[in-house]
Amino acid sequence: NELGPSLAISPANNNELQSITPMGKATFLKQFTVTGVNQGLKQFTCSGTFSFDGDVQSLQPMRIVGSSFNNGTYTIRSAAPSGTNTIVTIYENIPSPVANGGLQYSKTYPITFVNGTTISITDPYFVTPANNDVIITDSLDDLNNGRFHVSSASSPNIVFDTRVAVIMDDFLPIEVHNECIFCRFDDPYSYIISVILPAWQGRFVNQDFRRFFEKTLRLECPAHLVMSVCWISCKQMGEFEHRYKKWLLENAKETPDKMKVSAALNELIAVLKELTTLYPSGTLHDCDVDQGPENAIVLNRTLLGTL
Repeated sequence: NELGPSLAISPANNNELQSITPMGKATFLKQFTVTGVNQGLKQFTCSGTFSFDGDVQSLQPMRIVGSSFNNGTYTIRSAAPSGTNTIVTIYENIPSPVANGGLQYSKTYPITFVNGTTISITDPYFVTPANNDVIITDSLDDLNNGRFHVSSASSPNIVFDTRVAVIMDDFLPIEVHNECIFCRFDDPYSYIISVILPAWQGRFVNQDFRRFFEKTLRLECPAHLVMSVCWISCKQMGEFEHRYKKWLLENAKETPDKMKVSAALNELIAVLKELTTLYPSGTLHDCDVDQGPENAIVLNRTLLGTL
């Protein structure tokens, strides 16, 4: 995933938050000022009491930012209140005794209310999100998902003024339980060639020619590659060609729009997921009647027709 363009939240931009259920979750960094350092005990003292009720926990990662010498990521061992401060003990060594900068850790809260540019959360240790930055996830149909810039915050409300689109590329599915052993891939991208062919065209209707064609492809294919061959219908081919061309054109632009490229890619992958090989129909008949090989049911070569 990566960030797309930023837009002010407004009805004109059609990007206001929707009152939907589930409303999603808000994730942001909380930051507290470092007021003391004890190198021997591996402790940072921070202003504010944020150690109660599991706001920070053992083995939780944290960061020191904006300090002279101690910037970096650390692992919390414990946190305990000390008057109006909190003492955070870590596992790692602290490089310098100089006490400055801020301590940051990430928290995620369920959203309890949504209206236009405002969300509400329940946080007993409410602080303005660090860097004025909040990420919303898990909303209904991803409608409210994205990265948001905070204009103001006062418990329990957080107000946004800008919405940053999050570009989310889909992936081809991992197939480890497919009934077809040739379609089971735990990595659908590495050393795999996908061949998509028209099942309705000319000699491709003939099953013997299909087998000859596939055998030729596989014989010419490098031995370290797996070839997946799919014979699709005219309708499926039309949908695939349309999505594939759209993706190629978006990528071929002098300055590709990342949002449009991602959307085109996701549409292409959605079509690829639905492609299925088309087989001719076979006909079941009474065992006493000799119909010969014409339209016979052949395992892995025909669809079940009518009796």
